[in-house]
Amino acid sequence: MKFTVNSVEFARSLTPAYEVVVKNSKKEEDKPSNLITLEATSDKILVKAATNTVSVICEISDSVYGDLGYSCKDEGIVTTSVKNMMESLRSLPPSEVEVSEKKGEVFIVSKKNRKFKRSFATYDEKVKVMGMGKKVEQELTVDREIFLKGINRVFFALCDEESLYQYMCLVFEAEKNMARFSCGNGARFVIDEIEGKNILKTKGGIRMTVPKTVLPTIKKILSEVSDESISIKQIEKDDANHIPEQIVFSFSDMTLRMYGIEPFSTFPSISHIMTRDYSNHVYCSSTGWNYAANGIAMTKNDHMDKIHNSEVTIEPDDCQLIIKSCTKNDAVSPVTFDDTKTTIKGEAPWFRCNSAFLQELATCTSEDAELEVCFEDQSVIEGDDDPNAANKVGPVRVKFPDVSDEARDTIEKFIMFFAVSNQ
Repeated sequence: MKFTVNSVEFARSLTPAYEVVVKNSKKEEDKPSNLITLEATSDKILVKAATNTVSVICEISDSVYGDLGYSCKDEGIVTTSVKNMMESLRSLPPSEVEVSEKKGEVFIVSKKNRKFKRSFATYDEKVKVMGMGKKVEQELTVDREIFLKGINRVFFALCDEESLYQYMCLVFEAEKNMARFSCGNGARFVIDEIEGKNILKTKGGIRMTVPKTVLPTIKKILSEVSDESISIKQIEKDDANHIPEQIVFSFSDMTLRMYGIEPFSTFPSISHIMTRDYSNHVYCSSTGWNYAANGIAMTKNDHMDKIHNSEVTIEPDDCQLIIKSCTKNDAVSPVTFDDTKTTIKGEAPWFRCNSAFLQELATCTSEDAELEVCFEDQSVIEGDDDPNAANKVGPVRVKFPDVSDEARDTIEKFIMFFAVSNQ
């Protein structure tokens, strides 16, 4: 195998394979965990990379990477470390390089100055990419920037507790003119919904779960390509051939597949919370919540208990929410609300929740944005020993301001909701 190529563009073209195997594999004792199989043909380079959870097949050519300058002298196939390949290319001055394989080694030599050389080992075993089932369960085409925007908006809220593994994913839902991204940890969830006429194409409703472990890889790869849209399919498992269910992304002469999605099928449907009716609707500025969040942060100093809660109480006469920590170090913060919009049922309704939820709330929007905080009065379950008593009043819902994008003709709606605490 021997070919010449631009070192900078070749390194860029290998980024998807690098992201797949370096970020998603476990090291094995007898060989590197970051192997790729590279096949040089007359007009393109075919690269395969795979782990137990994700794989990618890339066609690298001048039609995709305009400055690649690919020229094949001898066709061939080689398996080697993508990490060694990337670091070698990046350690050379930007120039045309010759890549070749001989006697179990890959050689990279600068054509501009042949004293610049790098070499590293090859491996006999070829990378195998798992096959696909034949039946397509769901499929759509979606605007790449919209899809990436939705992932980025909710990424902070992904569950990171291994004991709650079924929540360690992102749920993507779509229907005509709407894409919805959701994630959470069982007690706190966020939903980002984007509406627009030309953001996607689908024949029916879509609901897919994407494992948390591969989301950083998806984010990185999608941010590096220039395609306007991407194709996404969910392929049914093939038990007869031991092929698991998988989600397949196609773009830029590249196919990215994800496996191991079955454990997340129990993630609950939560979109109904967006339209749930509440007794109390409080409209207030996000600025006040920032002061409250900073006060909560102080109370965590010297706090030894596992539980850290805060109470939020309405004081109708003063048009204020009072946020008070339930801790030894005390923090009380008022948040003024708009009494012309706010609706309240009862004299002084209140709720208690994990303080971390209120801190997150304050970080999810820009300064001086109007938030709508909706909740039921928790006094109805005060003193109730039932461990599921909080379910009787339902979650607190916080709706953030809609964001309009005139250039793309879209509207983005974002909400957070979280459980109250009876502890």
